[in-house]
Amino acid sequence: VIFVPSLYLLSQFYSDWINQSYAENIKINYLLIGSDADIDEEVKYKSTGLFLCTDHYCVRDYIKEHINEKIVVICTYQSFKVLKKACYHRYPF
Repeated sequence: VIFVPSLYLLSQFYSDWINQSYAENIKINYLLIGSDADIDEEVKYKSTGLFLCTDHYCVRDYIKEHINEKIVVICTYQSFKVLKKACYHRYPF
């Protein structure tokens, strides 16, 4: 889990991570938690598992669906409660 202060940095972290994992041919699912993200088309093309959400039910379902796979969660500070609520019963923190 990576927490960032802004949507811009959420997008930047995602872009950097997806470019690196694509270059190294590593499959990683990405869960972005924020109200909106400015992801360019080239990065969308490289993505094998991008999911952007602000609803805790969506987050919970996504984590359950990919529980046995690599997941990188990038979340804005403002949206941390969404992640906390989604994981509370299963992964309290």
